[in-house]
Amino acid sequence: MFSRLILRRFSSQPIPSQIKDIIEKKPINEYITVNGWVKALRRMKKIKFLDLDDGSTSQKLQVLLPSSFDLSRLSYHSGVTVTGTIKESSHPKQEIELHADKIQSHGSWSGDVSYPFAIRQSVPMDYVRQFQHVRSRTNTFSSILRLRAQTRACLTEHYARTGFLQVDTPILTSNECEGGGATFSLQTEEGKKNKEALFFGKDVFLSVSGQMHLEALANGLSSVYTFNPAFRAEESLGRRHLAEFWMVEAEEAFVEGEAGLEHLLDRVEALVRDTIHNVLERGGEDIKLMFKQNTATEGILREALSKPFARITFAEALQRLSSAPKSQSSRGGDDDEKDSNASIKQDSDVRESERRSSDVVADDSNSDLRREDELLLTELLNGPVFVTHWPAHGRPFYMARSLDHPDKVLCADLLLPGVGEVAGGSVREQNPLALQQRLPRTQNLNWYLQLRQWGSVPTAGYGLGFERLLLFLLGANTVKDVIPFPRWPKHCEH
Repeated sequence: MFSRLILRRFSSQPIPSQIKDIIEKKPINEYITVNGWVKALRRMKKIKFLDLDDGSTSQKLQVLLPSSFDLSRLSYHSGVTVTGTIKESSHPKQEIELHADKIQSHGSWSGDVSYPFAIRQSVPMDYVRQFQHVRSRTNTFSSILRLRAQTRACLTEHYARTGFLQVDTPILTSNECEGGGATFSLQTEEGKKNKEALFFGKDVFLSVSGQMHLEALANGLSSVYTFNPAFRAEESLGRRHLAEFWMVEAEEAFVEGEAGLEHLLDRVEALVRDTIHNVLERGGEDIKLMFKQNTATEGILREALSKPFARITFAEALQRLSSAPKSQSSRGGDDDEKDSNASIKQDSDVRESERRSSDVVADDSNSDLRREDELLLTELLNGPVFVTHWPAHGRPFYMARSLDHPDKVLCADLLLPGVGEVAGGSVREQNPLALQQRLPRTQNLNWYLQLRQWGSVPTAGYGLGFERLLLFLLGANTVKDVIPFPRWPKHCEH
């Protein structure tokens, strides 16, 4: 009555193991297969060794090769499949090793002397950055990418635990959220010639922020977040700036007023604290490598966890800056980096010279802080700092005004040591008449006004630059070294 169950073996080839699992589980005397790349080759009398790396961990698996194996068949970063038995190692720095029975080489290697990396060669990150298509093969950058993935997973876990729903906001938009004009416009070839042939019938841009769409979604889902790329056409060579970067943005309904702003800061602080705990407790050998390269980073992270993040108003920030010793300087280096493009570099030098030529700190007349001021505040307060209640002039139109101080808005920036501004957020303006008066004349945002007119509730939200957060967590020198393929002015080659 019952049909016969037939089990078929689809392949006789064993499923390859990951080096990370092998090192953690130590499967002594098990016969395994592992794939990877050659990181080192050694010969000791009659014994031949190679160090194998598969990208799953910064640790390497030592492989003892058959005495008959011809080492000339392999070179640095040759791809191989090795089959053999895991044995205990007599070497004091490793517990196990793989005694190979079979080794298969994949692909071809030309032996081209122009290959930029060599066995056991240490090179600076600005050199590695020239070869973005192969820099994942280096120890440091592969560690950075694993820590990037781990931090992103931590963010996902945090939002799930705190009741936020992940949503996808559009990358193509007709709205310039920040209103700063630093946007990439999108046109077809036909649309460039004839405005009436525009693909969408209007000007469309690559998204600067998903905030407005999150506000719309929060009015039906309460608490939402997105993790999306953002694009800004700023001709900056700064260590904190990219033309394409990733943003974590969140919006929460039924949040308003001064209490709502405090609630928003609690949300951001909890998120950042979770990411710090994550790299310290789960970063393993990868974060140890980063701490070895920047010895101050671990202490800065642990100090940040040792106390609540400081919270001061913009006016209080100006007072602290004006009373700071003139000789006190800030960490983090110049915001502008050296670059081969002379024209942009010259502009950068002019901006940097103008900043340094003035001994006057930022003031209430321009409603902003210089990067030097941001870094100095984190030094004066010895850790992360929220700066709240910024002057209303110069702030985006969607920020709610303080009832107690109508010339101030209910917003905050989070400043982190060595980096400066990493996150910014605000309570949103709910009065449709006030919004209509402040809306940029160049934008048609009727749909945004309708959110207020059609039964909306107060919301608050924030955006956090993911690469800037990684700068802080990993102690890296530039955002260009914490993203796989960075894009910045005159650089989009891969």
